[in-house]
Formats: sequence, structure tokens, C-alpha cells
Amino acid sequence: MTARNIETAKAFYARLAAGDMTAFFEILSDEVVAVSPGSRRHIPWAGTWAGKEQFGEMMNTLGEAADIELYEIARFVPDGEDGVIV
Repeated sequence: MTARNIETAKAFYARLAAGDMTAFFEILSDEVVAVSPGSRRHIPWAGTWAGKEQFGEMMNTLGEAADIELYEIARFVPDGEDGVIV
């Protein structure tokens, strides 16, 4: 993850934390892919969601199924162009 990518990821999560969903979706790439492990039988938002529309569906499903009180990012771990958010 380059320094620019880390700053983009931080901005992404800051917009989410602020509840600014319009700005949150503006920062997403059209090729966004979210992978949430598990079975949809047990976890409604599980699976692979590709593109902004499906990502929005996943976020709506998650919002309807879970009551999230706190979401904190401990750190961003770079690995070349990729990275992990812990």
C-alpha cells in the first residue's frame, strides 16, 4: 500500500464513521470488491460483492442485520500495492 493508498483508506473510513454515505460512496472505485467470509444462511452480508451497486446492497444488508456500536481501525499494514486493515 502506498502512502497515497493509506490516506485514501483513512479518508474512506473517516467518511463511514461520520455517516456521510454520499461522500463514502464517492471515494469507492467502480471495481470495488468486498469479501465477507461466512455463509449467508448465518451471516446475511457474507459473500463476495462486486461493484458499487452490490457494495451498497452489502452495506444495506449489514445495516439491517447488525447494530454496530463501534468500529475502530487499529492500523493499516502495507504490502506493496495491497494492504490489510486491522
